Amino acid sequence: MRVAAPVLASVLTLVVGSIFFASLGHDPLPTLYAFFVEPLNSLNGLSEWLLKASPLILIACGLAIGFRANVWNIGAEGQFTMGAIAASGVGLFWPNPDSVLLLLSYLVHGPWRDPAGFNYPQTALLPTAALFESFDPA
Repeated sequence: MRVAAPVLASVLTLVVGSIFFASLGHDPLPTLYAFFVEPLNSLNGLSEWLLKASPLILIACGLAIGFRANVWNIGAEGQFTMGAIAASGVGLFWPNPDSVLLLLSYLVHGPWRDPAGFNYPQTALLPTAALFESFDPA
């Protein structure tokens, strides 16, 4: 059942999606191809797909911790959105912008500044072991 449940959910999603597309007067196969296959045909499409998937991956990682602890949470997308709204609100309307909100600026211009950065405010490069491997589609 661990394998069958996700497979069944995926198949049912495709079937119900096909029914919806057909009811709207669209041919389901080219429409599903446009949604699921065509974005992955180019490097730009793949990068856009990963960009849009990143928040969902972040949400899934957070949910996995709760699920492993048997704590159920069904509002992850809303919490992610509210967190983004709250962070933007703090950035826009905090009464003292010279306070701790500029922590990153302080670190980049101060203790974390790259001594070989030609006076440009940046941190030193991370060690190779801390980096993701470069994406090579070949």
